[in-house]
Amino acid sequence: MKKTTWINDNGNFCFFWEGDSYKGVLRFFSAILIVLIVSGIIDYFWVKGICSRVLIGVFIAMFIAYNYVSHKNNKKDAILLSIIKDKLDEQITFYISKRKHNIQEVKRKIFYQDEGTYGRIIGTFVICVFSDKSVIEYELVRHLTDNKEYYELTNEAQICKEKERLKMVIPFYTIKKTFQNLSLSIEIKLRVLIIGILIISTLLAALIFLIFTHFDIIMICLCLITYIIVTYFWNKFFGKLNTPKFMNLVVYAPMAILELILKLVQPAIIIYGALFIPIIIISSTIFIFLTLLHFLLGTNIAYHTQLFIMLTILEIICVHVPCITKWLIKNSLLKNWKNHRYEKYKEQLGLYVISSKNYNFLFSLLYVMFLSVNAFCQLEGHSYLFSTDFDNAILKSFLVFLAFSSIKQKSKEMEINSKDLLVNIKGLFLHDNDIGEEKTER
Repeated sequence: MKKTTWINDNGNFCFFWEGDSYKGVLRFFSAILIVLIVSGIIDYFWVKGICSRVLIGVFIAMFIAYNYVSHKNNKKDAILLSIIKDKLDEQITFYISKRKHNIQEVKRKIFYQDEGTYGRIIGTFVICVFSDKSVIEYELVRHLTDNKEYYELTNEAQICKEKERLKMVIPFYTIKKTFQNLSLSIEIKLRVLIIGILIISTLLAALIFLIFTHFDIIMICLCLITYIIVTYFWNKFFGKLNTPKFMNLVVYAPMAILELILKLVQPAIIIYGALFIPIIIISSTIFIFLTLLHFLLGTNIAYHTQLFIMLTILEIICVHVPCITKWLIKNSLLKNWKNHRYEKYKEQLGLYVISSKNYNFLFSLLYVMFLSVNAFCQLEGHSYLFSTDFDNAILKSFLVFLAFSSIKQKSKEMEINSKDLLVNIKGLFLHDNDIGEEKTER
């Protein structure tokens, strides 16, 4: 395209733009239609099933064509922005100079306003995003003179308020706008956001667990190694070439998806890991101690008694001796090794999760669920959830835990003065003849 630019009478920047021809698109869809008609006739009269195979090929061809058109449109936008770059930079510099605070331009994009089911373009805008989250737009006015097309870039910037344009340049604009419009407190909005993140993270963690349990681990590792080798050679031989966009998408999409999943799954892994690492370590230590007692002293402790001891000690330590759980987190896989910045937040998140109040709520919630199901089984089917011994061991451990918590709370209410108590105890060691001497002195 031969570029011609000038300044019109209004002081606006103008340039010629050669419109795209739609003949190629019409020819493509005409060819697709002819292929479908011919394959349908052949499938009906001669070869059964050929139409389904042709449909697969048609979908592949349309996918390739879509990516080609998208690549071409992006290239067209890049050319359009390069033509108006100098004039737009000048206008944006003037706009920034009028602002009170120092801001910088973050992003600029071309937006085509369309209407109707045919996507008829009724307006073209250059949208600019700044570091203070403000968004402005300049209109590219389209003119037709003597069967020629040219665009005029307006000088005056307008504050962008249209939702469709804001969605294109602001990530997660719809989600942010929805949260802002909700008549809820900031605390409730944050909690909803955290719950949503945890649900997504938990589901992805469960998906990864199912993949590793239902598929051969060796095959998964081989696929990952093969993919890494393919991407390495692709970067080495084709990385510097102008390869089609959809080919790069096919090659790099799995890596991008895998990185996104690993990032999203981190909160669930750290939270559940922080909760269960102390539980596993403490339970294993108690089990090893009971096993040593069995071998050294020859004591035969029943399995349900071992379960009762393990659950009781575990609950008491996690809720009432938090220094042990914190020490376990600081010396586990969640430890801050000070190699990366995120390790600090990983350890802090783990320590925040395992507070005594959180463990108290977790154990209470689990026991409420257990009691509800156990009561339903006994009332409806006259049976136990696991067995008589197991259910009784779990219930008795919870009763001991409640009693211990109550004793600890009541101990704070005891009226004991250490000094007065020591004076009274010391008086027990005085002899009776001291009383006579005391009277004589008086």
